[in-house]
Order: sequence, then structure tokens, then C-alpha cells
Amino acid sequence: MFQNKYVILIGKIRSMRHQITQRAAVKSAVINSGWMLFDRIIRLIGGLFIGVWVARYLGPEHFGLFSTLISIQGIAVTLCGVGFDGIITRYFIRYPHHSSVLLGTTVTIRAILGIVIGAVMLILIYFRPLPGVNFYIWVLMSVTMFFSAFNALRQYYDSRGESKYVILPELVAFGLSSGLRILGILYHFRLEWFVGIVLLEGMLGLIGYHWIYWRRHVNRVWTFRASIARLLFRHSWPILLTSGSAIIFFKIDQMILLSLVGSRETGIYSAAVRISEIAYFFPTILTTAVYPGLTKLRKIDRVRYESSLRRVFSIGMAVSYCIIIVVTLLSSWIISTLYGSDYIGSGPILIVHIWSLICICNLNISSIYITNEGLTRHYILKDAVSALCNIGLNLALIPYWNGLGSAIATLVSYSITAFFANAFIPQLRPLFKIQMDSLTLKGLWNTRNRRTSS
Repeated sequence: MFQNKYVILIGKIRSMRHQITQRAAVKSAVINSGWMLFDRIIRLIGGLFIGVWVARYLGPEHFGLFSTLISIQGIAVTLCGVGFDGIITRYFIRYPHHSSVLLGTTVTIRAILGIVIGAVMLILIYFRPLPGVNFYIWVLMSVTMFFSAFNALRQYYDSRGESKYVILPELVAFGLSSGLRILGILYHFRLEWFVGIVLLEGMLGLIGYHWIYWRRHVNRVWTFRASIARLLFRHSWPILLTSGSAIIFFKIDQMILLSLVGSRETGIYSAAVRISEIAYFFPTILTTAVYPGLTKLRKIDRVRYESSLRRVFSIGMAVSYCIIIVVTLLSSWIISTLYGSDYIGSGPILIVHIWSLICICNLNISSIYITNEGLTRHYILKDAVSALCNIGLNLALIPYWNGLGSAIATLVSYSITAFFANAFIPQLRPLFKIQMDSLTLKGLWNTRNRRTSS
């Protein structure tokens, strides 16, 4: 009898420990999400205000150069990342006691790649310089390639639910860079000042959470291990291809515009894109909010899971339609109010580009289904085909319609990866059917009918 009571007591203790652990995990996740939401809101509001002010000050021509340089830097940083982000986050969670080896191996690989990519960039620019851009800006951009290696610390802190150690330094860097950009406007500094400040902002954030890490782990030493490097490369190349395709979606259009029609048209197009990208904030928030609940529901009740997924798709479409209608009707007023008369040509571009919100919303919500069903391998084919279409359509349409042609190319290529590619992949056809139903808000109507009948 005593032994039975002892077993029961041990079972209760374990159950209590499990409940406490679960509550701590939930609390940590909520706090972590709160920090991430706070960061995005601050950047959304501050970035819009400062970004519009910089665009008005620089004018379409210089703003086009500015946007293109930032796009080039984004592509280079993505290549330096080698698609490791998701993989090392998962490894940090599974093997927390091996974080020093993971960090040492990842940072070493990325630092070497950063040096190589930075050197190649400098060689190319030296022999074929970009008019209107000082060579020292390219040197600074190459330096950021090396510093981007320490972005591995972001995945380390995310895996531990400690995003505040990343967000706080980045917000400090963002505040400092915002002040310096305002200073540049007030004292009429050149284009190079504003590009340099954006590049320095990224480096300051990286230096900040690197400093925090070593303050908290004074005696920890990073080590490189070749076996870990081979493992990371073996799993990362599909993700790198997907990331490369995604970065083409967001960045390559401005580079093609600059090479074909000049910096002024690029600046006019970039102003419209900045407004559209603000609306992309909504699908990210929606997906982040529903992802954990839907993932858990799939394990419990597949019927309710599919019904809830349809409802989320329809809610996303309903809100997207509202945003699109408002922006379409007020596009000229939005552009003239924010950017001034110099950017009035951005109005028609904004009308076309804002329709991409439907595709972005579907891409975000579809990731829940694709991840839960273990179909992420199909990302490579979908994104590669869409990226090639995006490049081809940009080259074909820009000479005739300038920035408007690029907006059309973006909308068509997004539609391919978000919708039509799913119809040609057998495993994704159920998802395609759900997406088609969501375009007519069928998920909302079905829910309403079930409530009425009950």
C-alpha cells in the first residue's frame, strides 16, 4: 500500500511539473510574441514617417538609387545566410547544450561567405560602377556582409523565447538611425549619407545583441565543427533556393527598372511599393496569431481543422478586399499627400501593386497547411518558376509601361506561386480548392449558415 501511495505521489508531482512547464512555455511564447509585435508596430509607424520624409527630400531620381542599393544589399545578405535560419533554430531547440558549436560553425561559414561575396561585389563595381554612387558606399556594404554572419544569434534567442535581446538593440539602432536621417534632411546631406545610415543601422543591431550575448556568457567559447557544417549545407540548399526566389520577388524588379528606364522611374515605383508593403503587415499578424491553434487542432480534429482553415482564408480575403478597395479609391490622394506632386505617377502603380495583397495573404496562410502536411519540398519548384516568370515579365513589360509594367509582372508572378502552381501539383490541389472558395468568402458564408441552422 505504501508503495502504491508513493507511485501516486510521484505521478502527481510529475503532472504538476508538466503543467508548470507548459504554463511557463505559454507565458514565454506570449511575452516573445508581444515583443515581436511591439517591434513591428514601432518600425511600421516610424519607418513610414521617416521613409516618406527621406523620399520627399531625395526626390524620385535619388530615391530610386537609394531603393536599388538597399535591394542589392538585401539580396547579398540573403546569399550570405545560406538558408541556415530555420535549420539552426530547430537545432538550437533540439540540442540546447550544443549551442556553442552551432553558433561557431554557422558564424564561421557565414563570415567566410560574407567576405567572398563582398569582395566579388567590389570587383564588379570597380570595373562597372553605378553612376551617382560613391565607391565607399560599396565598401561599407561589403563590410555589412561580414557582420551579417552574427545574425545567427537572432535564431539562438528566438529558439529560447528571448527575442527581447535582439529587438531591444535593433530598436536602439533604429532610433539612432532615424535621428541621423532627420539630421541629414535638415542639413541637406547627400544620398550616400542616407544609404550609409541604413547599412550602419543593421550593423549596430548585430553588434548590440552580440555584446549582450557575451555579457551573459562570459566563459563560453564558440567552436567550428566540419561535420556540423556538412549537415547544415545538406539541409539548407532547398531553403536557400526558396529564399533566393523570394528575394527575387521583392528586390529584382527595382534593379531591372534602374537598368532599363533609369533611377527616376525606379523612385516612382519604389514609392508605390512602400505603401503596398505596409499592407503586407496584416497577413503576417493573422498567420502568426492562428498558426499555433490550427496546428494543435489538426492533431485533435481534422474536420474542424479544415473548417477553421477555410474560415481563416476567408477572413484574410475579406480584410484584403477592404484594404484594396480603400487604397484603389484613394491612391492618388495617398501618394500626393505622403510623397508630394513629384511622385504623382506612383498612383496607377499603387492601384495595380496593392492587388498583390491577395496573393501575399494566401501565401502566408497557405504556409500553415503546407507545413502541417509536410509538403515544404514543393516550395522550390513553385518559387523558382514564379521567379523566372517575374524576371521575364519585367524585361518584357518595363520598356513599354515603366513602373506599371513591373507592378503587373509582380502581380502575375505572385498569382502563380500563391494560386495556380497549386493546381498543377497533386498534393496541393486540396489547398487550391480551399483558396478558390476563399476568393468568394465561402468559408464565412458556410459558418454563418451553420449558425443559422443550429
